[in-house]
Amino acid sequence: MERESEEHRFVIETARQMANHAGALISLVEELASEREQLHLRCERFECERHELRESETAVRREREETAEALAELRCAYEALLQEYEAGQRALHEAGTRHEALLRERTYAAERLEAILNRLAV
Repeated sequence: MERESEEHRFVIETARQMANHAGALISLVEELASEREQLHLRCERFECERHELRESETAVRREREETAEALAELRCAYEALLQEYEAGQRALHEAGTRHEALLRERTYAAERLEAILNRLAV
């Protein structure tokens, strides 16, 4: 009987250990399920962020392309203005040269006219 009692206690102890292990296993499964849910939520959040980043990247690329086009247009406009400025500078220089020549001619004509008037007055 003592042997049966000892076997009985052994079976009961083994059953308790199995129940404890089963409880621990259930706790681990619940913990893993909770972690899985948290990871799933993080994954969804990361997917949303990735989508937003792609949209932002597309917008930034578009803006960069528009800026590059505007810059190219500004460069062309600058080159045209620079050419106009240089042509204006050349025209101004030529006008200055002609003005100086006209002033010399006027001075010469005035001197000749004065000389003629002096001869006529005599």
